[in-house]
Amino acid sequence: MKVFEVEIMQTGESWMKPYATLELPATQSEYRDAMQKVRIIGDMPYEYEHCYCKHDWLRPYIPEAADLRELNILARRLQDHVGDNMDIFEAMVKIDARRSNNGDIPLPRLINMTYSIDNCHVAGNIKSDAELGQFLYDNDFLSTRDSNSLRVRIDAGHNVNDFLAAFGKEHRVDNGGVLTSSGRYVEFDGSIEEVYVPGEIESTGSQIAPVVLTMSNKYDDSRQITLELPASEESLRNALDYLEAKSVLECAYSCGDCIIPAAKDWINGIQDYEQADNFALMLEALEYNGGITEYKALLEAVGCEDLITALELSESVGEYELITEYTGPEDYARGYMNKLLEGYEGPDISEYFHLYPLGEFLMKHERAQNTSYGILRYMNDGPVLSQTDEPGMIMEME
Repeated sequence: MKVFEVEIMQTGESWMKPYATLELPATQSEYRDAMQKVRIIGDMPYEYEHCYCKHDWLRPYIPEAADLRELNILARRLQDHVGDNMDIFEAMVKIDARRSNNGDIPLPRLINMTYSIDNCHVAGNIKSDAELGQFLYDNDFLSTRDSNSLRVRIDAGHNVNDFLAAFGKEHRVDNGGVLTSSGRYVEFDGSIEEVYVPGEIESTGSQIAPVVLTMSNKYDDSRQITLELPASEESLRNALDYLEAKSVLECAYSCGDCIIPAAKDWINGIQDYEQADNFALMLEALEYNGGITEYKALLEAVGCEDLITALELSESVGEYELITEYTGPEDYARGYMNKLLEGYEGPDISEYFHLYPLGEFLMKHERAQNTSYGILRYMNDGPVLSQTDEPGMIMEME
């Protein structure tokens, strides 16, 4: 379940403006895939816009220029670790923002708040100031004078709800406490665990395993183990021993990550371990030879929907070139006209060209197709691939 959704784009003014939508939390592969779609290489600058926030109350407290990788860490913490304590975290954020008189809170501090929920004072089953006042009275948190005054009124049979509400409100205001929507009262003094240090971000450029497989025993799913593919015989044997499975046939599989994010759905629930391992071996070779982005573009252009077809298409990657400087027919036509008019010094005539239909014509003539990663162009004389026929047969790219 996504916590945030952002749209990433290149910075600056440019006639080429690729963008990509990324759901957070994202795996390393999903993050890198989005950057490839936006044509971000290394430390190139980029910007992003918020499209969705699962917790509407949180959005105003997130800085506009926050580091996207830190936002991803926060999303992961909120999804995997905060859970049923989201209302406490909400109270912490609101108390902290109110104390600092600032609308937003630095992301490193928000991240560390997720580690510091136990630092709060929390009382349950309190939905009003009157109930807070009753809690304070029952647990001897009122001053001796207030407690004695209230006891006299109770003994006399008076309705003391207004007095309890006044005591509760005074305590809440003085201590900066918050009543949550789920019926808890929270106090937070601002102290947090410095677990995450700003700048210590999980690397997005490090080596990523082609496939990360989660294995379990078909007959006893109480144990799970993660295996990076392609796996050595020793790693596979250790995994089987841990699961107490005699062979890979006794295991069930799901995909935790893949350098081809779309392939996660194809691998989930797969029955053939060797097929997944062979896919990982192929991806490892493509990664080594620098052909992963071209392969992603080919899978998208063809509309690949299964692992068998993906394996077959890998044999054709070398027959295509990926032109990443163009994002669609209009860019394609503009690039064509720039080359055609190279050296031309006359008046500007670009406004007289209908670039989009011209680009569509050129792409069809040159057997090219637009993808999220750039323009994919077929370089040979034979038929172009697509998934219009059954796997294993010759196919054409529309």
